[in-house]
Amino acid sequence: MNKLKSLLIIGLLTFGITTSFATENPKINNEGKVKIDVELYNKMDATMQTKALNLQTRMNEIFELDKSEMSRTERKEVRSELKSLKMDMKAINKHSGGHTVFISTGGLIIIILLLIIIF
Repeated sequence: MNKLKSLLIIGLLTFGITTSFATENPKINNEGKVKIDVELYNKMDATMQTKALNLQTRMNEIFELDKSEMSRTERKEVRSELKSLKMDMKAINKHSGGHTVFISTGGLIIIILLLIIIF
């Protein structure tokens, strides 16, 4: 009974703390593929915040483009623009002290399979 009470209190405190820190910034639109971390965004100065928001909107626009009707040179230009935008976003992320982790689909499947085999 004592163990159940302590687990219940720990669970309530954990969920209460996580919901209190989950406040969103109204300027950030995390609807598309490119997401901005709210904590890092709040640490940035105003110029970096506007630059990050501009990069986010442009990258989401590029992801939503219909590339099937573009010519080969247009697709190449869009790819090079996206690559430069990603480099700019990495620079902003590094400047604000953030970390980026990319996990491919194949890597994710391998990690899940290893976890299933281990446990």
